[in-house]
Amino acid sequence: MVKSDSAGNIVAPNNLNRMIAQSGLRKTMVAELKGVQPATVSRHINGDIGMSLGDAEEYAKILKCTPNEIFFANPAIQILGTVVIFNETTLQWKPKDCIAFGSLNGSDPTLNLASSFKSDRMQKYKNKAVYMHDHYSQNTGAIYWDLSDDLDHKAAWQHGNLDIINLDPAIEKRVDPTCFGHYSVSMTETNELLYGELYQSGKNRYSVESWYFGNHKDIKLKWACPVITMVLRPELRGLRWVDLESDGFSRFT
Repeated sequence: MVKSDSAGNIVAPNNLNRMIAQSGLRKTMVAELKGVQPATVSRHINGDIGMSLGDAEEYAKILKCTPNEIFFANPAIQILGTVVIFNETTLQWKPKDCIAFGSLNGSDPTLNLASSFKSDRMQKYKNKAVYMHDHYSQNTGAIYWDLSDDLDHKAAWQHGNLDIINLDPAIEKRVDPTCFGHYSVSMTETNELLYGELYQSGKNRYSVESWYFGNHKDIKLKWACPVITMVLRPELRGLRWVDLESDGFSRFT
């Protein structure tokens, strides 16, 4: 349920109660260390009053965790890949046997879903994740759209957007049938990420079709995950970028 404070402002849910429980401290002790009344801690937990980033930072020092772990009710969403313009920079790091080449009616696609993080433009997204106040019941990952190389592209309106995908099929190494006929993210047996509408073309064979990412027919896949939603203007939802300690993407290959 969405809560509002006394001024009518929406109060986003937080993770304070769980982090206090994990710390082993009593709420009265947390309140004393923060210098507030126990009722204030309870009101922060229940969403009766909004929690500022400063509050989260103070709680984090007490609970020996990060402010983001308190400020956001849900865990960070890992960036699995980035949509970029397919140009001469792409040609420098794409392998020659990449199935993207010539996949758009004999020509190269105009967009590419990159996950190798090898090029200079991709390094800044390596081991990255985002926090948002949105809630999803599934294990989730995200695809970030960085079309800054060509803001005149027909898909430029998606620059800065996030596609949220259900990661359960990737974790379980299966092709989710809910992907069929819908935009999905899939991985080939050669560890290439594909983006587009997915169809089954035969036993353990699939086709992926897209206006901008190319068309791939009769291919084998390790897994395919449905796109749950596209988040438009995530910066207006309190989006926060964070670093991951290690490359979590390797568990999906």
